[in-house]
Amino acid sequence: MRILLLTPSTFGYETRLREAFERLGHDVEWIDERVGNSVVSKVLTRLGLLRAIPKIVGKHLDRIIGRATSIDAERIIIINPETLRGNDFARIKASAPNAAIVIYRWDSLAQKPIDEEAFTAASAVYSFDPEDCDNDARLRHLPLFHSHTEKPDARAGGPKDYDVSFVGTAQLRRIQVLGRLSQALERADRPYLFYLKTQSLVHHAIFWIAAKIYGYHGILTQQAMPYAELLQVIDRSAAVVDIEFHRQSGLTMRTFEVVFSGMPLLTTNSIIKRYEFFADAPIHVLQGPDAALPDFATQDENGIGRFFEKYSIDRWADTLVKMESGEYLLTSPRSKRSD
Repeated sequence: MRILLLTPSTFGYETRLREAFERLGHDVEWIDERVGNSVVSKVLTRLGLLRAIPKIVGKHLDRIIGRATSIDAERIIIINPETLRGNDFARIKASAPNAAIVIYRWDSLAQKPIDEEAFTAASAVYSFDPEDCDNDARLRHLPLFHSHTEKPDARAGGPKDYDVSFVGTAQLRRIQVLGRLSQALERADRPYLFYLKTQSLVHHAIFWIAAKIYGYHGILTQQAMPYAELLQVIDRSAAVVDIEFHRQSGLTMRTFEVVFSGMPLLTTNSIIKRYEFFADAPIHVLQGPDAALPDFATQDENGIGRFFEKYSIDRWADTLVKMESGEYLLTSPRSKRSD
């Protein structure tokens, strides 16, 4: 199919997504869904203030519409829209009436609500958040994905440099959780590496104060860790931590990348227990600040490989193109929860 792909530029995932659709045999044109990726531009977009400059947004929308019509798009796939709002979706649909619009969200409705116009214009709207799908029947549940090309082998036992590691963007909840974890690990004399990147000098000052308050003893820096170094940290770690956003139940990209590498995962997101692969992988849910930390020194071979293809980036992309639905939870996404 001829696909117009709109995604934010995020850690290179836009390239991986485009390549996944192309591996499936589709012709893909990509446009950044955001007008810009500077800190100021992102803040204005997320706060909705960019809408106060209609000329900028209108020019961006015209570019999207022009590309959709020039390639005679059969699918317009919009990933996590932030710039596009309200009547923008109707204008895109009117300009390309033969194209099916498919929207995917990797933020919860509590973080970023979906405009009614998006539901009206789209042929299918997906969300990674199962609780949002429970609460709105118009949403189809589709978890995120891993990008691995080979199934995980049994991880070798033996010593690691770090019992636990975490590398990511600084957020208050992460400082709170990692603060408790760092203190518990230090009391147990267990090595760890926590690395939080702040987005600006102001953010750095705020999070530095928060780190003092919550006892976070890891690294706090404005420098992003190079990807090659990140891979080395993961390889030298016995387990990786994942911390979900406040008021968000969907599993993060980190979850799938770690789990389907065969590495143990320590997560604060208890909803992972509902997923079909939970019992087949070394996943440990951190129940509270006083919860005992598991020993990750050795791990037996796990059965996560049987879910490898289902949660791959290629299967994820194929689901969006075909506008299919699937089941990923041990209980139906719309059944009453009994956790």
